[in-house]
Amino acid sequence: MPAPIRPNPASRHTKPKSTNKTGKEWKSILFGGKNFRFSGEYHSGGPGVAGRGGWHTGADLAIAGGTNIQAPMSGKVVSAGWGAGGGSAFGNAVLIKLDNGDYMYFAHLSKIGVKKGQKINVGTYIGKVGSTGNSSGNHLHLEIRRASSGGGWQRVSSNFYDPVAYLNRNASNQRVTSDKTDPGVSTSPGSFGSDRESSSPSGGSTSEEVVDSGGMGMGKTGFSKKEFYKDLNDMFGDVKILLDLDKSAMEKSPGKSIQWAINQAIKQKIVDPDRFRTLLKQTSWFKTYGEQTTRNLIEEKLQPGLFSQNVAGIRSSIEERAAALGLELDAKRLDDLARNAYVFGWSASSSEVLDRIQTAMSEGGATVSGGELGAAEDQIDQWAWDFGVDVSDSDYRQLHQEYLQTGDIQNTKNLLQERAAQRYSVFADQIRNGTNLRSLIDPYLQSAAQLLELDPEQLDMNDSLFTAGRAFQTSDPGSGKIVQRTLADFEKMVRKDTRWQYTMNARKSASDTAMGILQTMGLM
Repeated sequence: MPAPIRPNPASRHTKPKSTNKTGKEWKSILFGGKNFRFSGEYHSGGPGVAGRGGWHTGADLAIAGGTNIQAPMSGKVVSAGWGAGGGSAFGNAVLIKLDNGDYMYFAHLSKIGVKKGQKINVGTYIGKVGSTGNSSGNHLHLEIRRASSGGGWQRVSSNFYDPVAYLNRNASNQRVTSDKTDPGVSTSPGSFGSDRESSSPSGGSTSEEVVDSGGMGMGKTGFSKKEFYKDLNDMFGDVKILLDLDKSAMEKSPGKSIQWAINQAIKQKIVDPDRFRTLLKQTSWFKTYGEQTTRNLIEEKLQPGLFSQNVAGIRSSIEERAAALGLELDAKRLDDLARNAYVFGWSASSSEVLDRIQTAMSEGGATVSGGELGAAEDQIDQWAWDFGVDVSDSDYRQLHQEYLQTGDIQNTKNLLQERAAQRYSVFADQIRNGTNLRSLIDPYLQSAAQLLELDPEQLDMNDSLFTAGRAFQTSDPGSGKIVQRTLADFEKMVRKDTRWQYTMNARKSASDTAMGILQTMGLM
């Protein structure tokens, strides 16, 4: 067995030596003899690219969407489906256990053509090239894994190999024994890219690059209007849908149309994809949406099943994020938000998604029930109690906005603190310095509760005795300035409250007063 190739951290940003000089046989088998390009190499790139620890665990092979994929080695399907064998980032995927015990992984497929448990021969149809999951454009992400000593094949417990070098050693000269290829014609959006996270200085390409489609249009020395439109279909999936979308957009916001760009390209006989992109970028449509969003919108019309599947993935992520926040979004808003997030490339925690969640909350389309926002509301309620102020609906809205934007609620605390300082001016300096108002007024609350024979919890700052600080602040007769009311003066005020006369304390006080008068008069 070959020893695993391990990454060298010291050379993360250096381009690996090419291993693509041999192995023509397996390359011919993989895509039925069609040309492809390596858009992301094994372990290429630096921190932040796909794979464990910032390393790219496979190779990216760029080719038109919808191209048939055929097995270069024989084995048996271990798993097949959305995120199979690697997680949702890999979209539609197939994992095969090879006859030699290793594993081969095919990811980002637009269509899967095999089932779990199926026997695979060299040349067996696996599926079609696509751009599902975290992908910048149509390509095949290919991995070779070897099970750990514990026997696990999952990504977290596997050893990875350079798939190109591996196939050059193990798949070359293998004989095609089965050719169950799907004759279907490619209809998927034809951008060419790599794993979305991979943007390597060592040569990995992005969706900005285009591979010749084999016609006489863009990228060729000749020119043909028919082939030109064919190349546009390869780039975006369906030019007619693109023009229909552009026409609707132009009715709302006039400017340079995509048809204008096409006419200019035909008139100037442009065969260079980069020159054509220069024209496209001048149109109102691409200034607003760009290429990836354009491909997603065309996918919505052209491949509604695939589009719905991709939207379902982002919907699940948004639902999980909302649940963590403690939010319940109504189904229609969640569906609309997921669709827009997928189309425009927003992540579940992006500001665009959070802004729309906030709008839903303000319009009653979302409710808070626990989670991070529920905990934040509990905290603001505690601060309001400590500061002796009320929390309004606008305070809660500010709290939600602040937390969704920054993850912090300090500004809301400062707002309540300043409101308390202005309401209870006699304690203003102490409140602004961080002293808990409750600790300052607790003697007044306890005294009132004792005299009125009430539970202290029944008294709050909205009680008539305490409204606007009546209990503990008054005017100095001499200067007219606000001063602190003494506890003795406060107790006199309590005895004027209508609740006082119904207490045992009041009856005892009256009795004591009567006895004192009788004693003074010598009658006792």
